Order: sequence, then C-alpha cells, then structure tokens
Amino acid sequence: MARPTLIRSVVAAGVASWTFLVPPASGVEEIHGPLAIRNQSPIQLLFFQFVPERAVPVGDRQVLLRLDISETNTLAEGVGRAGLSGRLDLEMTYANLQARIGLGDEWELGIDVPIIATYGGFMDGFIDSFERLIDYERTLRAEERQQDMQNEFAYRVSRNGETVLQGIDGRVGIGDVAIQAKWAPSQLSETASTPAVALRLAFKAPSGDPDAALGSGRPDVALGIALEKTLGRWSFYGNFNGTFPIGNWFEGTGLNPQPIFSGMLGVEYRFNPQLAIVGQLSANSGAFHDTGLDFLDDWSDWPSLGLSWAPTPAWRLQVGISENLFTLADAGGDFGFFVAASYRFALRSSHSD
Repeated sequence: MARPTLIRSVVAAGVASWTFLVPPASGVEEIHGPLAIRNQSPIQLLFFQFVPERAVPVGDRQVLLRLDISETNTLAEGVGRAGLSGRLDLEMTYANLQARIGLGDEWELGIDVPIIATYGGFMDGFIDSFERLIDYERTLRAEERQQDMQNEFAYRVSRNGETVLQGIDGRVGIGDVAIQAKWAPSQLSETASTPAVALRLAFKAPSGDPDAALGSGRPDVALGIALEKTLGRWSFYGNFNGTFPIGNWFEGTGLNPQPIFSGMLGVEYRFNPQLAIVGQLSANSGAFHDTGLDFLDDWSDWPSLGLSWAPTPAWRLQVGISENLFTLADAGGDFGFFVAASYRFALRSSHSD
C-alpha cells in the first residue's frame, strides 16, 4: 500500500534537483511573504483555494517553483438534516506542486498540482495529550481515546445510510489541478501611503477522483485580491477571495455546494534579510449549506505561525503550525504542521551568450 511518506520523498527530491539545473535569480527582494498554507479541512480541499501570497508578481521572465506539504489531523462527526450524517477521523498529507512565471512586470501565470493522501495518521495521541494538558479536551477525542480508536480512519458522509462522500484509507492521488493568473498594474504599486494591490483569477479542473474524495467532481472559478504594505522590517498582508463551484457532482444527495468566501490577514517581521517570523489569521465560509453538519456548513479559521528562511537569494523555506482556535473545531482541520520550499530563477534571454 502506498504511504504518504512516498509523496514527501519523491517531490522533495524533484524540487531539490532544480538547484543543479537552472541558475538562481539575481536581486531577489528580502521580503518573504505569507505562509503558504490553505485551509486543511478535507471538505474545503475538495474545492479551489488560493494559497496566501504577496501582491507582487514574481517579475519579468522569473520562474518560481514551490512545494508545499502539510500534515493535518481532522476529527468531526454529526447528524444533520434530511437523513445526512457523517464522521471525519483521519490525517491528510497535502502536497502542492506549484509553478509561476512572470509575463512582464505586471502579470504572472501559474499552475498548481496537488497530491493528496488520506490515512489514519499518527498525531491523535499527541493532540489528545496536549488538549488534556491545557484542560481543553474535546468530547470526541476523549471518546476516541477511551474506545482505543486513536489513529483509526473514517471519512464518510451518508444520507439515509447511503454513502454520498467517502475517502479511502491509504489512498494517494492527484487532486484537482488549477491554472492561476495574477495582475498587479503599475498604477496600484505600493507607495508611501498606499499598499500594493493585485488581482487574482483561477480555474480549477476536476482532475481528482471524487469517488475517493480527491476532488469535487466539477470545475471551480475563483477571484481574489491581494494587498501588501511594508514598513521597515515589517510587512502586512491581506488576501480576500471568492470561489464559485460550477455544477454539482453531489446532485440529489442533499449536498449543495455554495460560493466559498475566504480571507487572510498576516504580518511578517524580518530579523535580517534571511530570517523572518510570520503570523497570519485565515478563515473560510462553509463549502455547503443547509446540511445541518458543522464540518460542511460552518465557517472555519486557521491561525498559523511560522518561520521563513532564505539560505540563498534563490531558495526560501517555511515551516510552521496551524490550529483551529476561534470557530467550531468541527468546521476545519483540527491541528496541522507544514513545510514549504521554493526556488526562483531567471529564464535565460534568447540574446544571451
């Protein structure tokens, strides 16, 4: 059976190999940017999400390659309306392969290819111990521990006993691939009194297998706006987005996708050009409506804290943790950690020697 460790080994080796194949970019800015993590709820990941980004494109003839890997534990269950019920008890490894290219100074075009693995995981014991330490153990986790069900797998939503959405233990596969564009007109560049502003557009193709909960089975379109303001060693970020599902693969099951609205506010402090600490608060509206199940209908948040390190001008590494704090724990991924590695280089000019 394929294991999520295979994803980490293969994609990490592939990205690292770029060091020896292409020249690094020159003049890379010291600003690091927001933490590259999405809402890791398995339900939210059925649909397109913009990863938090700067409001500044990569630059003319610049290429940015990035690998984001997150490991998230989710535990939620409930009984909803019209015979709907469900339980999510799993860990998900989500690896996103991303490529961006600058088309002039104002435009950026890119592609995202997610690789998703769902399985029982290994973090239940750690999370359970931590929650008891801070005297905030969820009833579901206490029941799971008492029944000796830690690190078991469940991912199923049913209606009157008939499965309408189901993940598969140990399944590894490609999710829904997305094409993105970013436009930052020079008139909206950062000034002493105003932030930089960029517009974002994306189209998600239904390439993931919906029968294994690797995609929504239908395309999405998404619109977003990114803002950025720098004051000395501090940078402030804002992303505000809307995702609009086209069609409904779940027709007749009681699951009706709705537009998903999301936002991110972040702050970065640079100790020096190589090292920064980044904190951000992100939130999503529910992907469905009127099901009566919190993990389908409700808003979720995921505050994140991490470090960003640029060992060379071309390379950037991020590591951090994310935890649902303010909204219902059932509405999003319960706890997760992530790592992101990016490499930037310049395309050679056709007139170069």
